[in-house]
Parts: sequence; C-alpha cells; structure tokens
Amino acid sequence: MISITIITDASFCPNTKAAGYSCWIASNGGKQAFEGPLNAPRDNNVAETMAIVNALWHGFKAGLIKAKSNILIQSDSETAIGILKGEKVASNQQYRDAVAYVQGLVSRYSLTLRYKHVPGHTKGADSRTRAQNHCDVLAEITEDKPHYNTLSTIIRNLEEKGYVSYEAYGNSHQYYPIIALEDYRKTFMKTAIQNYFDNSYKNLVSYFAEEEKISAEELREILSIIEQKK
Repeated sequence: MISITIITDASFCPNTKAAGYSCWIASNGGKQAFEGPLNAPRDNNVAETMAIVNALWHGFKAGLIKAKSNILIQSDSETAIGILKGEKVASNQQYRDAVAYVQGLVSRYSLTLRYKHVPGHTKGADSRTRAQNHCDVLAEITEDKPHYNTLSTIIRNLEEKGYVSYEAYGNSHQYYPIIALEDYRKTFMKTAIQNYFDNSYKNLVSYFAEEEKISAEELREILSIIEQKK
C-alpha cells in the first residue's frame, strides 16, 4: 500500500469573496506543490474543504496518488476535517459536493483516508511546519489573483465563441482549447481587419508603416512572399 501525506491550506477574503488554495503532496512517486484560485466558496471553512478536494484531484492527475493508497491529510481547519469525516453536518451544497467527490474517490480507488488537524501559521524547523507555511503563503498569493467572477465571465465568453471546453473534476473545471492556433489566428485577423482597417490589408500595412512598427526591409520581404505566391 502506498503511503501519502497531503498538506493543504486556503486563504479567503470575506469582503471580496476571493479565495485561493495550496497543497503539498509527498508520496513514493515524488513530492510536488500545487495552487490555484477557488470557485467562490461561501466562507473560509468551505475554502479549506475545497483545498482538500483539489489536492486529491491534483494527486491523481500528477500520478502521485494511486489505487489502494493510504493517505494522511493535514489541514488547519477542524470544520473541513469534520465535514469530510462525516462527523459534522454538510450544511450547504458546496460541502455536500465535496463530500460526494471524496467518497466517490474512496469507493472507486479503495483509498484509506486519515485526517489530522494541524495549527496554522506556526513556527518551526521541521518539514511538516515548513510545508504548512509554504502552503499558507501560496494560498494567500493565489487569493490576490483576478476574482473568480471576472475569470468566469471571460471563460464563459470563450465557451460561447467555441474556443474552449472543459472537464469537471469535483469542484474544479479543467479548461482546454477546442480550436487550433492557426484557425484562431485567421479568425482574429479577419475580425480585426474588418473592424479596424475597413477590411483592407493595405490599410493594415500602411498603419504599421506610419507607426514605424515595420521596416522597409520587412516590407520588401512581404512583397517577395507575394510575388512568389503568384
């Protein structure tokens, strides 16, 4: 049985509702840290619970967690631990989603999960304390990234335009492009030329020449390419 240690932490701003998480995973397959923004948690304890969920997802994706693993999860949130152990009531949908995801992993991969409450923001030289403090810092840094609602609007627009899609993993969505770079470049250039240069490539080149963004030598190279294609 593979023994794995996971240390998690989350940072939550009650004013902006922005939140971030970090986790540190150590297993026979190696050690690795992960971090990222959280999907609009209700409060700090929900954020801490999401951090544990995301840590498990990262562990499987990175190949650090495998079937029948024995996992020790360390968190500074007694509430998050109680929720996931079933000792506290999952009082909102975010808690219930987290519990369902973790229970699904345990059932599917025959995992053994143990939880340990560790005080946050402590001083010490041992590896556990250093890892916990590292997670504290990364979670707080991640919280300062653009607010989830801003990112959500951008991603939703990209989805509507047919540029990206996603796969759901618990409380997280992993997005990926569904349009090739060359196809996107053609669409982008066509729209830009129509909207800003009266659908004229001559106007586009003239603009860059006037702004001194293109040299005479580059213009000659462009003419040479045009001549070669005739």
